[in-house]
Amino acid sequence: MFKVLIACYTNWDTSSEMPFVLKKSGVDIVDIYSGPKSWLISNSYFDKWIEAGKDKKSYTDNLKTLVRNGDYQWVIMADDELIKIMNEEDLDEDLFKKLMPINKIEHRYMLSSKVGFSKFCESAGILTPKYITYNSPEDLELIKSTLSFPIVNKRDFSSSGTDMFVSETLEELEKDLHMIPNNQNVLVQEYIDGTEIHVEGLFYDGVLVSYTNAHIVQTFSTKFSFTTRKSYFKDINLSPLLIDLGKKLGLNSFFNGVKRIISGDYKNGYVETPIKKTEVEVALFFKDMRRCFWKKDIKGLLHWVFNIHGYWRFLPFYDLKLSKRIITSVWNEIFAPKFKKLFGKS
Repeated sequence: MFKVLIACYTNWDTSSEMPFVLKKSGVDIVDIYSGPKSWLISNSYFDKWIEAGKDKKSYTDNLKTLVRNGDYQWVIMADDELIKIMNEEDLDEDLFKKLMPINKIEHRYMLSSKVGFSKFCESAGILTPKYITYNSPEDLELIKSTLSFPIVNKRDFSSSGTDMFVSETLEELEKDLHMIPNNQNVLVQEYIDGTEIHVEGLFYDGVLVSYTNAHIVQTFSTKFSFTTRKSYFKDINLSPLLIDLGKKLGLNSFFNGVKRIISGDYKNGYVETPIKKTEVEVALFFKDMRRCFWKKDIKGLLHWVFNIHGYWRFLPFYDLKLSKRIITSVWNEIFAPKFKKLFGKS
């Protein structure tokens, strides 16, 4: 019997469909460890909900006990914040392998760290853009002597594309220095201009199980924010790289990365790769509906109304429990304030 435990610390809505995916793939038991308001339990496809501790210490202590004693073949930590928190815990090697998304403890420095992942790629011979770690204005000289512009600035720990921006020139960077915190290990990296290809993979015990690629069709706001629509395809040439990455890290979870196709044949070691062009557009209903309303995207809304590109396939009617929470959330966030404004007391 194959048992999976999914743990969630922050209230991330996308995780709500993970139990459904696991069950449909043949997993026998899916248990959830989360708070009572978590999106992770807003579905009908998990077997047992284990209520998480309310404060951080009780949360982490109970999770460690659960993983030691729960006879789970796979533990999935469903948000970046939780991975960071657990990586800061004093874990022995056996518990680390059971709990974390990689099973090689010597590489734990790269978890929840953009700087750490760049360092790993560099040490493992995986092509990655040149970078430096910024902590104060004194590092400007190192940027000038090491990197070519444009550059992208990324806080070491952040998610959903927050706290990222591009500086086209040194003068632009100097003007925007107030946006970069001091002593926070900000990753300053050469910005590779080209077509962005998302890479999404699934690994188990260091072995690549499956992967796919996607072009971005729509983001929520800026080009660095989370996506609401993607066009999926498969770049067959990435398979050797992903297999190698899985072995070197001992990947044991989902993987999400970005590759850039460079205009021309070669730039700083990056080589253009042929792509298999059969594509399928996929949209996230809850995220994209909210974006359409907040951004007043009438054209985008019509995709959902008239089933353009088959968008009705992505409506969550396969699960009434999840549908109810999404509809309630859309109502409370978008429609209820408008009705209150129209009909409420003046």
